[in-house]
Amino acid sequence: MTESPSITGTEPGDSPEVLYRTVGRTQVGMAVEIVDAVGALVANGEVGRVRVSGACVMRGYWDDPELTRQVLDDGGRLTSSDLGRFDADGNLVLVGRANDMYIRGGYNVYPLEVENVLAEHPGVVTAAIVGVPAPVIGEIGVAFVVPTDPSAPPSLEDLRAWVRDRLADYKAPDRLEIVEGLPLTALLKVDKLSLLNRATTS
Repeated sequence: MTESPSITGTEPGDSPEVLYRTVGRTQVGMAVEIVDAVGALVANGEVGRVRVSGACVMRGYWDDPELTRQVLDDGGRLTSSDLGRFDADGNLVLVGRANDMYIRGGYNVYPLEVENVLAEHPGVVTAAIVGVPAPVIGEIGVAFVVPTDPSAPPSLEDLRAWVRDRLADYKAPDRLEIVEGLPLTALLKVDKLSLLNRATTS
């Protein structure tokens, strides 16, 4: 993140699993904690917001003291919008951003976690997921997928089965939109707002 660019890292001897699925362990001189909505530490292995302190944390947002107060406490600890958890070896696993999470049938779904699994499907180049309102269960996941072969894209049931084999059943997307490419912001990040607008109007 631009607010604190050097937080965690991997090492050359780390396994492919660590290199691919985590962002590594806390860097020397930094402190990383996982906290809940009120700033209390969560149990080890649980998902929460990533809070950082150390020399790499910003002083504040330029000319925006109110926004600075929202993310920096009096001790200089930065509470990010990133959601994550620590694995058993102390590696930080990012699962998404707080404003991307949706609640399906009472269960929290973190789109990044599902997107990473979809990206492993041989018929998928890349994918993005947004949560949209739905009757009875609150929200559902809409997957926007760029297929490997546009003439033979994967089906919704194929992708749902792929996700269910690797994650909890409720995390499988409920709708599928096949697209030529994902919209990007000026910072070259996936434009989730644009996808949300498309998902709620289609």
